[in-house]
Amino acid sequence: GSTLHINLGRCCINEVCRNAIASVKHRCPDGVNLYFTTEVGDDSTITSDKIRMHQVVTNFLTNAQKHTTEGEIHVHASLAENPDMITISVTDTGEGIPADKAEIIFNRFEMLGTTVKGTGLGLNICRMIAKLLHGEVKLDTSHPGPGARFVFTLPLSHPEHPTKAE
Repeated sequence: GSTLHINLGRCCINEVCRNAIASVKHRCPDGVNLYFTTEVGDDSTITSDKIRMHQVVTNFLTNAQKHTTEGEIHVHASLAENPDMITISVTDTGEGIPADKAEIIFNRFEMLGTTVKGTGLGLNICRMIAKLLHGEVKLDTSHPGPGARFVFTLPLSHPEHPTKAE
């Protein structure tokens, strides 16, 4: 299979979120308010891979946009939600995902319904990326709805892993 290469460096959390929003904003339906809130300082950084982080957040946003025709898509960066972790969440007001499908959507080519093209692969890769960054990607099944809430957690202090020998 293809190897995901990870390049660790200083990543500004808010900047990653804002860049991800900027990259998908043009695809946002008119009736949907896409916005970002944060508990993290603008100068706050973690050691991670900002391109990979960007891919995960962008993927969440693209999924949210496919399912949300009105209401909002809310990106939030939290320090309080998980101790010693940064938690980036994307909450939408779309049709939501039944709790019993919460794991299936991360399987490789799983798609809910026929209208959504290729989401399955995207979420599968998000989960792989999160693992490589010592983090986690999941659907928040306790989210009351309407809509879905996806969560991406990353450690505030990164266990250094050996760089791959090329």
